[in-house]
Amino acid sequence: MSTSENIRPVEQVTVAPLANIVERQQVWSRMAAKYGVENPVPPWKSSLDGICDALDHGGPGRAVGLDPVHAHRPPRRLRPR
Repeated sequence: MSTSENIRPVEQVTVAPLANIVERQQVWSRMAAKYGVENPVPPWKSSLDGICDALDHGGPGRAVGLDPVHAHRPPRRLRPR
């Protein structure tokens, strides 16, 4: 069986831990209301959005905040004394 035979649309994939969370009704809207959280955006979504924004602003093949000259330099070897 090849890998391509195992590919399915994401809508058809069930992730057991996530299904259990939904079954226990521990979805963000309920948990936020239960604990008095006013932000309608779950923390994992805002973090993911932030990462995606940083990657978008970095340009193609460039890590944000790294000097491109030093970003891909191999580590120096230390010489024994």
